Amino acid sequence: RYQRRGSLGHRFQFMKRDKTTIKLKSFMADMFGEVCKRVGARLIMGPKLGASGQILFPGGKKVSFFNCCFDINPYGSSMIARNKGLTRIIMKKEGVNMAPGKYFSLNIDEFRELSKKDLEDLAVKYAKKIGFPVMAKGADQHRGSCVFKVNKTKELRNALEEIWGKTDGVVIEKFLRLDNFRIIYFDGKIVGAYGTHPFHIIGDGITTIKELLLAAIEENKKNSIGTNFVILDKEIKTHLEKAGYKENDIVPEGEEVLLSEVSNISMGGIPRDVTGIINNGFQEYCQKIMKTLNLRFAGID
Repeated sequence: RYQRRGSLGHRFQFMKRDKTTIKLKSFMADMFGEVCKRVGARLIMGPKLGASGQILFPGGKKVSFFNCCFDINPYGSSMIARNKGLTRIIMKKEGVNMAPGKYFSLNIDEFRELSKKDLEDLAVKYAKKIGFPVMAKGADQHRGSCVFKVNKTKELRNALEEIWGKTDGVVIEKFLRLDNFRIIYFDGKIVGAYGTHPFHIIGDGITTIKELLLAAIEENKKNSIGTNFVILDKEIKTHLEKAGYKENDIVPEGEEVLLSEVSNISMGGIPRDVTGIINNGFQEYCQKIMKTLNLRFAGID
């Protein structure tokens, strides 16, 4: 976890307290605890282990995990599943329904002979073809890193420059305004699910935006389980400008100000358990994905 105190230009995470919010400190433990209970296993994790630990199954089998990496899946399958671009290619061949999108990388045969500039031009051309806004994602980046919603060509080129500074592959997808859920799937069954709401603040009519964000830093410091919370400074500033606010302004009581388009928990997304209400129709869809990627355990967004 990297974290500093500071003003709007620093990194933080905001946790709204209400009946639908699960504190980050206990959320991952609660989710895994419920999953383990359903399959008759025991969970070992705690503050000193952060988001890591072990699952002990009846009969003595142990499964270790570190953040989103579990040793319950075949190594090759796990590595492919961690790459959004390779995953898209494989699932598309199997007819799995996904958001319209394409993987761009000099490491795949289709683009191997191109220059990076040519590849960027193709990515921009494709984005125009499917229509803005689009999502640009670092193919092998995780926990919300290198994920951008862009509305025009200049924004996309800026995002691509930042993404290619960290990785050599990018996925361009059509932006779909839908609720975000992660379904936890294990050995043929949905064993858990949670929804996330993008990073935001709720005004109280008294506290300035800057003060709310500083309070969020302290909340994150107390409740963190070792996840790397990274909220891009320029994204927050952009959303504040769109809403007509500056950091010293006071937001009216009850008004929500969206500060990110990304719902990932590692980017400040606020989780809520929806295991009891998730539609059973997702069972067949998830089963097809798991079979296609040769996985036993996964979190499917």
